[in-house]
Amino acid sequence: MRISMTSSLDTPLSRLNTSRPIPSRTASSYADYLGGSNHIRLERGVGIDLGSVNGKPLVVTNYAEGGFAWTGSPAVQGTPIGKVLQADMDVVRLASSFTRTESEYAYKIATVVNGLYRLTQRTRRPLSIQEFNNVLKERSIDSSVVADALGRLGIDINRTFSVNGRKMYVSDGRFVDAE
Repeated sequence: MRISMTSSLDTPLSRLNTSRPIPSRTASSYADYLGGSNHIRLERGVGIDLGSVNGKPLVVTNYAEGGFAWTGSPAVQGTPIGKVLQADMDVVRLASSFTRTESEYAYKIATVVNGLYRLTQRTRRPLSIQEFNNVLKERSIDSSVVADALGRLGIDINRTFSVNGRKMYVSDGRFVDAE
């Protein structure tokens, strides 16, 4: 099965979690190309539109404690009296539409994005570059997935880039501090 990745999103990001709408931006709106800076800013609690996997929207949201949610594993909450809203059911239907292969690939993309966030934030579970690279290896995230994830963020991996001010580059699919 061939997985098709695109950079457009057809579904509104507000569907990710209807009981607590998540502010959203396209990944390209984060990338700062002015002056060729190759910089991106990742924020907690903001859904990042990373395009789609086989036409299914891929949105990643980083949390303060270091965790993340993505379109294939949304946080759905019922109403205070415990009833699930129709909008929440729509989110669950979207999440369950991912095949196992699509889900595994999208999860790997989300893992790279969350790792970049954790490298540059003071979370409960911060990562060092070495720990992040170990996570990539343990989860069989190869250089093509790293390149795809960074490309979806608008990062040119052929040169040094910065995420939230931390400079780094990619060598053989692994991250290296540039400072």
